Amino acid sequence: MTERLVEGMSGRWAVRTASGAEYVVDLDARTVRRHCVGAKPAPGHALVGLRRDREPVMLVAVEHIEIGRPARLVLRGVASDQATVTCRVTTPVVTIEPADGEADDDWCQSTHGARTPLAELLADPTRCYAAGCPAENEILVHLGPDAFADLCLDHARATVARSAFVLTCDCSFCRRARADLLGL
Repeated sequence: MTERLVEGMSGRWAVRTASGAEYVVDLDARTVRRHCVGAKPAPGHALVGLRRDREPVMLVAVEHIEIGRPARLVLRGVASDQATVTCRVTTPVVTIEPADGEADDDWCQSTHGARTPLAELLADPTRCYAAGCPAENEILVHLGPDAFADLCLDHARATVARSAFVLTCDCSFCRRARADLLGL
């Protein structure tokens, strides 16, 4: 096991996060594939579906991958136009190990041995995360130190307008939300 991954390293790595997700980071092929591995999420974290789960996307840059901290990955191919660059921030990284094979894409196996179909665990990764909203998700909103939600523009505007966190945080997600949604 290693403590961190940085640009210039090589190999294929399984990066598991507090949500129970696993990112297979291939530093040689420059791809990332997110899987559900079924580890029970750590307290305060939840496993949610994200756009392009189980699909390889291009790794543009590794901003940060270190045990105990959220990973920051710059990706291309997450958005439908294939040209947009996305910065994905994970829940805190729990382990970083050499990746041996592909993760089981159809099932999650908990640490207690129970197997659950992915469809029962993950929300529709292309839909707004607001309960009952059928709209396509359009923007990732930073809700708190380790909390994000992929929302439609209407729910994003309402969330950002009442969030002191988004109004004061200086990360790229919050700056974009203030500019795109509030005109600030």
